[in-house]
Formats: sequence, C-alpha cells, structure tokens
Amino acid sequence: SHEIMVINRIMVKQLLETLEDTDRKIIILRYFQNKTQSEIANIVGMTQVQVSRTEKKILEKLKKPLYKRQKLCYINVSLNSNNYHY
Repeated sequence: SHEIMVINRIMVKQLLETLEDTDRKIIILRYFQNKTQSEIANIVGMTQVQVSRTEKKILEKLKKPLYKRQKLCYINVSLNSNNYHY
C-alpha cells in the first residue's frame, strides 16, 4: 500500500542518516545509483575489495535496527487490526 511505501522510505532515510559519510555514499551509489563496486571504488578512493567488505559490513549494521523496526511494525499492524499475534 501507499502508506507502507511511505513508511519504508522514512525508515530508509533514517537508517542512512545513522551512517558515516563514506558508508552512506557507498550505499547510495550502490543501491540508488546502481554503480558497480569497481565504479564506487574509483569514486571513494578504495579498492573494489575494500568496497565489497565495507558494503557487507554496512548491510549487516543496517539489518539490526531494520529487523527490530519491522517486528515493531508487525506488532503495531496486528494490534490495529485487532489480531493480537506477535
């Protein structure tokens, strides 16, 4: 639904704001501008291997709060629909 899309955009923006500048730039280049790891390496002054490792580290870091928020969203939606499933 439109509401879920808006919530997802807000969550992504909030998560990106928690990152260091270089990490944020890597994620934006990779997932919003569809750059390859080699292209990103040239832009940020790293090797492709460093970009790959950094990207993996960033994604692991972002998964933790995202998982918690999704769980909270699920609980909230369940409560709002009068289904008390956790």
